[in-house]
Amino acid sequence: MTEDRVLRRDDGSMVDLTPTQLVATRIDLDAERAVVGMADGRWLFSHVCDRGDRGILRAAPALQVAGGGHRIVHVVPLTITPSILCDDCGTHGFVTRAEWVPA
Repeated sequence: MTEDRVLRRDDGSMVDLTPTQLVATRIDLDAERAVVGMADGRWLFSHVCDRGDRGILRAAPALQVAGGGHRIVHVVPLTITPSILCDDCGTHGFVTRAEWVPA
């Protein structure tokens, strides 16, 4: 990660768009990725997102569970199908037994 492209808050911390309120569950997959289950039923993929010349931040796009794109196979241990792909940074992988497996 190129430090000069990291988007930072006034206190120096990385900009993090992951919600902290109304979170029902958070499952850390590794140091850079987590899946967040919201109280309203949404599931988010929190990850460090390198968006090229637009900078690096922690993003949390919603998984397409309601629309049928993703399926939560198991919550414990977390397994999601099919793979997850971030359109912004290209991060792509599988969540199997609460572990991130790069595609």
